Amino acid sequence: MSKPKTQPEPAFKGNFIGNQNDFYKTILDKLPTVVFLNEHWKEGDQSCLKFLWANKATFITTDFTENDLMEMGDNLDKKTLHEEDFVVPQLVFDYFSEPENSQNPLGIPYRYRNKAGEFKWAIDVINLFSNNSDYSRLQLLNCLVTIDDALQIDRLLHFLFADQRRKGKKEVECLLTKCEVKVLVLIGRGLNNRAMATELDTAINTVKSHVRSLREKLNIRSLQGLCACAIKHGFDSF
Repeated sequence: MSKPKTQPEPAFKGNFIGNQNDFYKTILDKLPTVVFLNEHWKEGDQSCLKFLWANKATFITTDFTENDLMEMGDNLDKKTLHEEDFVVPQLVFDYFSEPENSQNPLGIPYRYRNKAGEFKWAIDVINLFSNNSDYSRLQLLNCLVTIDDALQIDRLLHFLFADQRRKGKKEVECLLTKCEVKVLVLIGRGLNNRAMATELDTAINTVKSHVRSLREKLNIRSLQGLCACAIKHGFDSF
C-alpha cells in the first residue's frame, strides 16, 4: 500500500504577526526595500486580498500609513494597483494555491500607486509564509523593488565591471569548446540539465557530459559554482 502524499510546507510557518517573529520584523524594518505581508483567499469566484503587516520602507515609499492600508480592507488591490493590474492578486493566489509552488518564489511585474496617485512599475518577489491545510487561504511575504531602481543598479554594475568581465570571459572561453560555452551560458541563466537539453535540442546525457567537462576544466565542483562563474564573467548575458 502506497503512502499518502504529504503537502510541502511553506518557506516560513506560523503567525508572522505574533511575538515569535519580532526578530524578523526588526530586521525587515531596517531594509530600504518595501516588504509587506498580505493574506489571500477566495470567496466564490472573487479573489480577496487583505493587508497584514509592512516594514517602515513601505510607508516612506508609498506615503500610505499602516492605518491607511488597514482601512482599505478588501479594496487593497483596487486602491494600490493600476486598474489594468487588478488581475495580479488572482494570478498570485492561483500560483501559490498549488502545493508544488509553495517554496518557489514568484516575481511578477505590476504598477503600484503611492498616496499621491502616481504609478511606478515594480517587480514583486513573493514567497509563501503560511497556509491552511487546503491552500485556500495564504499569507504571502512580498519584497517589492521598483524596476527603475533595479535597472539603475544593473547598469551601474555592468559599467563598473565591464572590463573585468570581458577579460575574464576571454580567459574562460579559451579553455572551452563551443558546445561547452553554450552550456555555461544556459547554466548562468539558471537552467537545469533537462531544460538545457531542451534548449539545445540534444540528449540530457550529452548535457551532463558537457557539465562534467566544465567542472574539470574550470576546477569547479558544483553546478552552483558554475552558475556563479558564468555570472561573474558575463556568460549569463552572452
